[in-house]
Amino acid sequence: MSLDSNMVLFNEAGQARAPDEISTKIDAFGYKDAVHEIICNSNELDEGGEVFTKCTGRILSNFKMTRGGPFKGVRLNENGSVKRKEILLACWERIGGGVIEVRNAISRSGYSRERCLAELGESERAGLMTKI
Repeated sequence: MSLDSNMVLFNEAGQARAPDEISTKIDAFGYKDAVHEIICNSNELDEGGEVFTKCTGRILSNFKMTRGGPFKGVRLNENGSVKRKEILLACWERIGGGVIEVRNAISRSGYSRERCLAELGESERAGLMTKI
């Protein structure tokens, strides 16, 4: 099942959905627990990429994207460490600065992290989504 973020955050007319409507859409998505954990655990990002590697390892494993391809073998160990972490750290080196920039822009917006994209004006949202 695909979860198109535009259809979750906005209705067909392009209007922002209410928080309870968004929750209903997310609840219908089959990976609710993993998504919830990633949202909670990524509240604060670190320059070294520790949060990124743990969250990415969790979500890639849950979506079965670690069985082959560039992320083959990435997973979370029982102690919470990431196996094949170097693969994810290489990704973080390329995108980490941009991710932190987006996170800081969301914080500066004054809107809650959960509602930022829905609350921003169209041009601000377009600019932020380009960075994303």
